[in-house]
Amino acid sequence: MENNLDRNNSAAVIAVAKHLELSTDKFHWSSEIGVDEQHSEMLISLTRAVGADAYMCGGGAEGYQEDALFAVAGIELVYQDFKHPAYNQYSVTDSVPGSSIIDAFMNCGLSNGRVCQA
Repeated sequence: MENNLDRNNSAAVIAVAKHLELSTDKFHWSSEIGVDEQHSEMLISLTRAVGADAYMCGGGAEGYQEDALFAVAGIELVYQDFKHPAYNQYSVTDSVPGSSIIDAFMNCGLSNGRVCQA
């Protein structure tokens, strides 16, 4: 157990990916890339630094991200349209969307590297 939240979170992400048999070969930590920009410019620099030509962003990104800057930089924006699956959660009647995969592990367990569904 690390005494550092960043290292704990990084270790958890890698452990979950490996348990789900996902490759971690293309994982990059922004702290190791060393960009000085902030906000949208930082995301553009990070995308370029890893040799990508597209940036996948979440549903709430339009509230803070400057999409036009990505177009000018020649980087395609790909908005995720993630639909959180419903599953049985301890002590609630209806599944609460937006929970982490850790919640699914704790409520459903694992079977063959996949989270069980309700």
